[in-house]
Amino acid sequence: MAARYDALPLALDVEHLSQTGELMALLLRLKTWHIVYPHIYRRNSFAIRDEPFPRLGYILREHRCGLSAPTGEALALPPPRPSDHPGF
Repeated sequence: MAARYDALPLALDVEHLSQTGELMALLLRLKTWHIVYPHIYRRNSFAIRDEPFPRLGYILREHRCGLSAPTGEALALPPPRPSDHPGF
């Protein structure tokens, strides 16, 4: 996925990260980004502390060639699909 932040081009992996995935990305010294379409925000220690897993949008990591894509528990669960059943 390609994006722009402060007029600089970004290359991002398309997989949505869980909290574990974000931690793994940070340990690999990769930047993480909070995407709330059409806006993009760089995650920092304050954002991670205040909202470890955002209620809106999703978290992506920067792409670096040679690293494998995140898998397993590093990926966020897919959002629930709306259903016709009201749940009561």
